[in-house]
Amino acid sequence: MDGFDLLLVADALREALTERGFTHARVAGLVASGGTLPPGVALEVYAVPPNLPEPLTASDLGRIGRELEAVVGWPVLLWAVPPGEEDFLPRERVTYL
Repeated sequence: MDGFDLLLVADALREALTERGFTHARVAGLVASGGTLPPGVALEVYAVPPNLPEPLTASDLGRIGRELEAVVGWPVLLWAVPPGEEDFLPRERVTYL
């Protein structure tokens, strides 16, 4: 594969996030605007994390990102978005999963 194509893996990515309790998943950046990511550039995913007794740490998000990478076959950088802040910013390029 020359680059990452979101359309090929969107369902698997959405399902993997849902299984882990994440909601309102979206991707941002180049791939969200319809472009393809060049090799080595991580797919940025923003999602509202599950309601847990303890907040997720950066290490937790990194581990889950690696699990998602195994699902989609591409590096994933997962960002936790606080509940109530899941709406994208003005002029932000996003694609909801």
